[in-house]
Amino acid sequence: MKISVEQMIREGDISPLRWGMNAADLAPILTDNPLDDWATGRIGRQTLLNVDGVEFYFVERRQGLWMLLVAAWRIAPAAASSCFDFGWINQELTYAETQRQLVQRGWPYEVMRDPLNQHHPLLVIGRHAWVYFDDEGELRKRPIQKICLHNPVDAPSHYARLKPGQQE
Repeated sequence: MKISVEQMIREGDISPLRWGMNAADLAPILTDNPLDDWATGRIGRQTLLNVDGVEFYFVERRQGLWMLLVAAWRIAPAAASSCFDFGWINQELTYAETQRQLVQRGWPYEVMRDPLNQHHPLLVIGRHAWVYFDDEGELRKRPIQKICLHNPVDAPSHYARLKPGQQE
């Protein structure tokens, strides 16, 4: 059974995964490939694993899953994944098209701005999923970049630092 990216975004439900799990626990859920075959990297102290365009961030050394990042800029329309069902999420979405999709599905969202970068509006779904877009060009035509899914413990503090944006 594939994990629904739409469900993760809409509801914050990452089942059958769970926040705080270790990378070794992901392997039997996601793939038959051994953990060593996955693309890995580091950002600061955080370790990340990349599986089919979904990045898993751990507190350190593949321990304690704390954030998921859907790398939408890498997901082709109707992309095939052995682990994930991406639904309508793909690299061809723009700011305007993403808003249209959210409204069409009845998903409430807020237009917010990160105080660290006031020029880049983001769409926040359920206070846990943040949709980012490219930073150049006319806003409505900017392509989608990524969707960050914050864990339920950290999401409120991350959300509290955002400022309301303008509906554009």
